[in-house]
Amino acid sequence: MNGNQTEQEQQDILQTMFARMSDEPLPPAFLPEMMQRIRAEAVRMRKRDARRQAAALTAASLTIAGLAVAAFAYLDVPQFQVDFSQLFIPPFYIHIGALTLVLLFVDGWFRQKYFKKHPNG
Repeated sequence: MNGNQTEQEQQDILQTMFARMSDEPLPPAFLPEMMQRIRAEAVRMRKRDARRQAAALTAASLTIAGLAVAAFAYLDVPQFQVDFSQLFIPPFYIHIGALTLVLLFVDGWFRQKYFKKHPNG
């Protein structure tokens, strides 16, 4: 509608438009189909946002790694060497590390199950 029209002219135009509309009822499958389309669009938007977040995280990680490599390559960082043959790791630390990895994988598995049951959660 034009901004130069008066309020009365706009109401007349709306009344004319509504008078031309047919009074046909909507098909019975209209509401379920529309809700299905809305849900599909919401899922598509969530996936798109997840992809954007993953891309941003990947770009940030690569930038940080690249800056670290550049810093070591172009700055005068002292060189160091580690003799791994002399390295001793007590078995206690190996058990703690293995337990941490196991718990990390179990946590991921439980999260997948939870989010499959509660997609909005």
